[in-house]
Amino acid sequence: MEQGSPSRLPRPRAALSSVVAATLQVRPGEGRRVALLFLQLLLASAVFVLGRTVRDTLFLSRYPIKYLPWMFVLYGLTSAATVVVYARFADRVARHRMIAVTTAVGITTYTATWGLVRAGQTWIYPAFYVWAEVVANLFIVQFWTLANDLFDARAAKRLFGTVGSARVLGVVLVGLAAGAVVEIIGTAQLLFVLAALMAGIAVCAHLISREQHAPAGERSGAQPRSARKFMSASGT
Repeated sequence: MEQGSPSRLPRPRAALSSVVAATLQVRPGEGRRVALLFLQLLLASAVFVLGRTVRDTLFLSRYPIKYLPWMFVLYGLTSAATVVVYARFADRVARHRMIAVTTAVGITTYTATWGLVRAGQTWIYPAFYVWAEVVANLFIVQFWTLANDLFDARAAKRLFGTVGSARVLGVVLVGLAAGAVVEIIGTAQLLFVLAALMAGIAVCAHLISREQHAPAGERSGAQPRSARKFMSASGT
């Protein structure tokens, strides 16, 4: 065997990376951005799904199911007001900073909710039911706005399917883990888990802000169909 032949053999790690990149359609220089976006959407999806579990459990522990239609009405009104206020600032503040503000508000209100639940304040249950839905959907909207800034339309079409699969993984992981975690720490303590997930979202957004952005005129302006379906589920 020639001495130089071993060097021509592909290294297992390099070969695996090539296969993964080809399967996920990730090109050189895109891996870090895609990985960070995947992680942020995974965390945002976990907040969305786990938040619904917590809000439903807390609300139905104090109020009968017949009041749920009123919660949907209140959510619609609150969501509309949030959109109006958010639209005034969304394009004036850097994406990652706006996400940081949202996570700070989310962490503060979720930890305050825990304290009010412990204090026996019954009004917090319907208030949190509405607020949790607003916050969770806002994280999803902010994520796709940030993602659209990183890629042009062609790259977005190629990569957003891979990135969007994080929502499916988030649903699966929360579904598998939520029941076991509740048995260990209880439902109310999941508010701290949600706060930690939000902190992770802020960290991901900060790291993503350092990545190269697509030119303003070439950025993707549309969200993938899976994202629209995911967000539209909030109205059910």
